[in-house]
Amino acid sequence: MKRTKAERIFEDTYRECRHHVRAWGITEGKAIGFTSLCTEERTSRRTWNNIQRIIDSKKRQLRIDKELGVFSEEKNNKEQYILDMVQETLNNEISNWA
Repeated sequence: MKRTKAERIFEDTYRECRHHVRAWGITEGKAIGFTSLCTEERTSRRTWNNIQRIIDSKKRQLRIDKELGVFSEEKNNKEQYILDMVQETLNNEISNWA
């Protein structure tokens, strides 16, 4: 199945954030994202909105996983931090264009 532009960009950005956390660990406080999304493609408000929907969906799924105790607390915190990094990266991308 062909992925959408937003899905590709989200997955690439998520992968880079996960790699960053593996290499440098989790810092105290608020997650800090990259200055722009991990793509060479042009992005628009429509793409940003679609990426935001994906982030929201992943956060909802993570919240359900936490409630059901699917993963350890450490893994849940790590996944939450990575999603927060992706969110901050998206916020940075949007503010760069404002």
